[in-house]
Amino acid sequence: MRAFFYYVLLTLVSQAVFAQKSSIELVHLKLNQDEAKMAEIREFYKGVLGLKLVSPEGAIKRDYLEFDNGQRLNLIYVSKERVPDQRAFMNGMWIRLETTDFNTLVEKVMASGVPIVKEVTGKELYFQAPGGQVWRMVKKE
Repeated sequence: MRAFFYYVLLTLVSQAVFAQKSSIELVHLKLNQDEAKMAEIREFYKGVLGLKLVSPEGAIKRDYLEFDNGQRLNLIYVSKERVPDQRAFMNGMWIRLETTDFNTLVEKVMASGVPIVKEVTGKELYFQAPGGQVWRMVKKE
């Protein structure tokens, strides 16, 4: 219940901020991921979503993945005990992706075999990436 409350609060605050045409934008997001799944997680974000690996040289158990617009996703590989469980991911923060290549990306995500949380044909796709994070992908107009 607490997670839901924070989700609603975050949604309301972000809607209020963005409705004001603020210059704020997300430029970096950190997620703890299970170190035992590092190869699978890395392959999904690079191979399926097409993110560019820009980790600093010598980075151990850490991936910096960059979107086309320069925003970054920082994956920290930690012991399983430090990673939220699947229920926490489902009830926690869901992240929205916008893409102009929606249909192609939907096909790639579906073919990858990750769990599909919800599909609204032709408009949006909710999926759970390896490691547990839930993403909402929408077509960018």
